[in-house]
Amino acid sequence: MQKNWQYKWNLNGVELKAEISPCSWMYDNYGTQLSVTEPNGAVTYPIVKIPFESVLETDLITLCNTVELVKCNKCNNLTFKDPKSNRKGDCEVCFMKEMNIELEKIQKKQDIKLKKQTQKMIKQGFIYHAIVSAYPINGGDDIILDIWFKEEPTKQIIANTLKKSKLTVCNYQVVKEV
Repeated sequence: MQKNWQYKWNLNGVELKAEISPCSWMYDNYGTQLSVTEPNGAVTYPIVKIPFESVLETDLITLCNTVELVKCNKCNNLTFKDPKSNRKGDCEVCFMKEMNIELEKIQKKQDIKLKKQTQKMIKQGFIYHAIVSAYPINGGDDIILDIWFKEEPTKQIIANTLKKSKLTVCNYQVVKEV
């Protein structure tokens, strides 16, 4: 099977598109996973426990035929029936609307917290604020850090600061706060 395999079909009047997920060849003993999308942007990931190297097109089409659509809990849009999804029966539009409301609340709290922290740090003479994206040297998820300096830091200074915590710089931005 080719990595760029695609399949389109119509289910309940909705055109769906399936592609093979990179997880299928990136991880040993993973099986073959599809990424199935619908026009509103929702995605579901059905999987069959057949290694990517052995999977046939008939296996993939059979897997596509396991995909089901249901009405959204909040509107009349169709969405994937996927009990493993965090969407809980909401379509992508309704889910993202709720997520954006939640994100806005979190962002407002973060903005207030950062403003207070900035005022405190400036009073202590720390006027350079480095916003750093870093990842653990031994692997794991990236993290975002706020590091304060009295003098403008170079990338090497930031890297040395992170090395103590066994982190490596992915990206950073320095803001002079006064």
